[in-house]
Amino acid sequence: MGFWFYFGNKGDAAGEGMAFVVQNSPDKDQTLGLSGQSLGVWGLVSDGGQNKAADIARTAIQKSWALELDTHVDADYRNLTGYFDGARATRNNPHIAYASPADKDYYINVPEAGVSRSGNYTLQHYHANPLVHGADGNWHHLTMMWHPAREYLEYYYDDIDPVTNEQREWFNSDSFHVKKDDITAGEQDLTKVFWGITGSTGPFNASNNLVMIDHSSSLGKVTTAVHLDNKTQQREVMAGDKVAAGDQLTYRYEFDYQPTEDEQALAPLTMTMPVPEGLAMSQGRVAYDDHTEDQIGSPQDGQLKMTWSKSLTQKRHHATVTLTGRALPAQQTTTRPAAIANFYGDNYQTSLKAPEYQVAGGLYLQLKNLGDDVQVVKRHEAATVKVRLQNGDLPLEPAVVAQYPLHIKLNGAVHSLAEFDGQLSGDTYQLRLPGKVLHEGENTLELQATDGDKQSNNLSISLVQSPGTLSFEQVPQQVSFASGTLTGQKLELGRNHDWQLAVRDERGPQKHWRLQVALHEDFMTDTHRELRGQPIVIKSGALQQPVDPEGATVIDKQSQSDSEVTWLEDELKKEKMDILLAVAADALHGQYSGTLQWTLTNAE
Repeated sequence: MGFWFYFGNKGDAAGEGMAFVVQNSPDKDQTLGLSGQSLGVWGLVSDGGQNKAADIARTAIQKSWALELDTHVDADYRNLTGYFDGARATRNNPHIAYASPADKDYYINVPEAGVSRSGNYTLQHYHANPLVHGADGNWHHLTMMWHPAREYLEYYYDDIDPVTNEQREWFNSDSFHVKKDDITAGEQDLTKVFWGITGSTGPFNASNNLVMIDHSSSLGKVTTAVHLDNKTQQREVMAGDKVAAGDQLTYRYEFDYQPTEDEQALAPLTMTMPVPEGLAMSQGRVAYDDHTEDQIGSPQDGQLKMTWSKSLTQKRHHATVTLTGRALPAQQTTTRPAAIANFYGDNYQTSLKAPEYQVAGGLYLQLKNLGDDVQVVKRHEAATVKVRLQNGDLPLEPAVVAQYPLHIKLNGAVHSLAEFDGQLSGDTYQLRLPGKVLHEGENTLELQATDGDKQSNNLSISLVQSPGTLSFEQVPQQVSFASGTLTGQKLELGRNHDWQLAVRDERGPQKHWRLQVALHEDFMTDTHRELRGQPIVIKSGALQQPVDPEGATVIDKQSQSDSEVTWLEDELKKEKMDILLAVAADALHGQYSGTLQWTLTNAE
């Protein structure tokens, strides 16, 4: 990896410096150490007493390893929290060194000479090398290389000239083994860590610390480009070019990846950007050179965000992101600002800026549906449609709208506005389509405003006519049979007048349906004594059919009109039928109740 560091221009007085940290702290990417000599990564000395090393280590970034670039020497023994650089190797110069911040063995209590009490804590630095030309007002490049097979880190400091960007022949370097256990102990995935740069400063020697990520050398080369294409005029839009309202524009972002020898993949990128100003976006996608693609969903609150489903590799090394839409009109020639798209992933990020352009003032007819794109209407209901004619997203004067009559197609057949009671009110057309002009299922209504030379978009609305319903119009919750006197003979008890049950059929004529009744729970008294007998259906006098759990048909009918209601009582009289309660000769007196279940069936 490569970094450019800037430590300010205060020389040895600059405070405090920065550190490169890798860690698996429980706080993940939200972890941070303390200020001052701790550089945002080391522990904090709050008490100079002995046996405090473990307490200091607990205040550092846990499960971490750090390479510090320390621009200010903290070697004043009298300063409790300013003695980390008190060792011989670090007390005289700003330095580059490494340590494990959460390891208590790196914090050493140093007693004051000639004094029996405990002293202050110094930090045990490893491979402490002078930080030459640190806070000198220049940028300094640091290259770090990790060699996983031998588990050591190598760095080059000041290896690139900040003015010419050329490699220097002379630079500071070192290599050393990294104590990985301090980072990965207890982790399930030993191959991943969080990394970052920390730093701190102070009120008296504050310095303007800055860092920029230069590159990740193991990633390979990522080449990017952004284009704005005018598909209508078949040309690329350059900065300041003029387009017409309604032209189809495509923002095109190209990514080409050439990996290094270790073939590390470019992780899937997440794209975030506001919808470009003045663009009525219609579609977006990510196309890979293996002939697969991802679709980009609709914007949310004016923002686009999506993540690629695939990484880029040696075999699949190219991806093209496109956003397509129409240039919205303006009342006068207007400049649309440059659109900025951000792309970021686990190992790469970039911002790509498309050119600004001008849209010429003019007319762009846009027909907008003021209702649902899909309407569901009942069989006998009329569908009402309202559409507005606009200049893109701008309103039009009624006199201008009247110049562009509405052309209508229903299921491919041309119709006039008058056929559907069409009215134009201001800039809005209203149509009423009666149920008789629709067929059962989906109907397609196509609308377009045009004077022959100029036309709006073709607006398609789906009108779905439901097949009509077959349902119970009324079902009584309780029905009853007449009382009777037991005489030792069989009884047939008739119904009382509370059997008000009706069926509604709105499916049209010649539709077949069937009503059945079943004994769902046997007739019993409150003491669970079962009635000897059962309900029966009597047809044409002597012909009888029992009502048992299997059920018996009461009505079997074909409808005669578009919509009709059939009452049970009327149908029984018509067919000379009745439902009676048959009581056996050995039945015992009592008040009996049971449950009948009615079933309505489409018998088509």
